[in-house]
Amino acid sequence: MARHNAEIYGVADRIEFILGNFYQLAPMLQADVVFMSPPWGGPEYLGAEVFDLDKMPFHSAQEWLDRARMVSKNIVYFMPKNCDPVQLADLYPGAPCEIELNYTSGFLKAVTAYYSDMALSDEGGFSDTTFSEPLDAAQVRKLVNIERILAEYGKLGPQNAKYQKRADNIERQLRPWIEKKDTLIAALGSGDTSGKEQTESEPDQPPEKQEDHEDSSSDAPQPIVQAKPELKRRSSLAEKREELLGEMEGLRRRGVVPNSVEGVERLLKSQRATQEELTSDLVQMASVLKKNSEAFGDLIEKDKTVVEETLNLLNSNVSGVGKHGARLNKYRKRAWGTTGLTWLMILVVVCVFFVLVLFMRIAPKRY
Repeated sequence: MARHNAEIYGVADRIEFILGNFYQLAPMLQADVVFMSPPWGGPEYLGAEVFDLDKMPFHSAQEWLDRARMVSKNIVYFMPKNCDPVQLADLYPGAPCEIELNYTSGFLKAVTAYYSDMALSDEGGFSDTTFSEPLDAAQVRKLVNIERILAEYGKLGPQNAKYQKRADNIERQLRPWIEKKDTLIAALGSGDTSGKEQTESEPDQPPEKQEDHEDSSSDAPQPIVQAKPELKRRSSLAEKREELLGEMEGLRRRGVVPNSVEGVERLLKSQRATQEELTSDLVQMASVLKKNSEAFGDLIEKDKTVVEETLNLLNSNVSGVGKHGARLNKYRKRAWGTTGLTWLMILVVVCVFFVLVLFMRIAPKRY
């Protein structure tokens, strides 16, 4: 099924599929990263307040990770949303661990743990090169995610004081960057309206060109010919700027905000490229869906023919059953008549028998 899906998406030539027991194959495999999501035990895991990693089905989380380390030191663990982040961090002693909270539409759905080189930071905190100015969209996303993780660590009880201390240390190190992120988002949020007002009130045409336009107003035909392309250019620039600011406002609401217009343009180009790729994938999927629909239609036609033949046979069987039923009713009437005649004959014989017996007893006395 995985190979079939990969062929549909056009990536089968970039994937090597191996079917087998992971515990047996792991010592023979080598890779840069191992991404794994072992069985959680079905939907029952949601019933526990804290998901115990030692009680996973088949093998514990520690056993799964130890086996994966035979393939690579870089591990990515996809786990339930209610697992203990402290227990996750303790699975790989001595290695950096980054815990990512996976949100969908504002709801926490799962947790992803990154170990070794896949982690965003080392155990002591974040290095000086983790963030740099100016902050871009990726760094803003990281800071927002780190704030959520620190908030989850803040919910831990006093029995996890060492981890709370580590979280406080990370928060102190990142406090300047978090403040810069908040300032950037606030500045962009307050700057959108002024940018729009400037677009509406001030033209993009330089003063020199405006003076030239005024000087040339003496000749009536020529200003009209030169002004129309310039007005169209200013109108297109204003519309483009308006569209750019509108899309930046949408990005700001989602928490993905670059720090400059150039950053927004780069991000929009990346999004357009992604949309083009998605459009290409949708076209491929539509063609596959069309083929499947045609095949499904052929199967439906064949099934329709079989159903019609079955219906004809059923109708013929029903008519045959009706004929046999009529015959049975006729034979039943005849059977009842024969039965009545038989009982009548038996009654006559019995009566004659009693008459003969009576005659034999009375006749000798008289004669």
